[in-house]
Amino acid sequence: MPGRPPSLLRNGLDRDIYQVMRKLEDDDPRIKLTLAGVYEAIQKSNSSLKRQKKRPLEDSIERVLDARREEARANGVDSEEEVEAETNKVYDVKVCLG
Repeated sequence: MPGRPPSLLRNGLDRDIYQVMRKLEDDDPRIKLTLAGVYEAIQKSNSSLKRQKKRPLEDSIERVLDARREEARANGVDSEEEVEAETNKVYDVKVCLG
């Protein structure tokens, strides 16, 4: 179900990161979600997430990216290239959360 975090994202930080990624994709569907790009977008935002320590935030982003790849596979995307294309759209994240 779109917009709903996968059940494997149990911790609150993971769910918050998942929502940030959904918002970034909704704002620009051509966006490429990467660890560095999502972290940068969070740091440029006015979000309370930017006050989190770097390492736990990066770990959470990585877990959510993995969960998104699993979602893409579950939605019938078979090859690794298709999974990457599905989860990493076209452009790098250069969007501020508002």
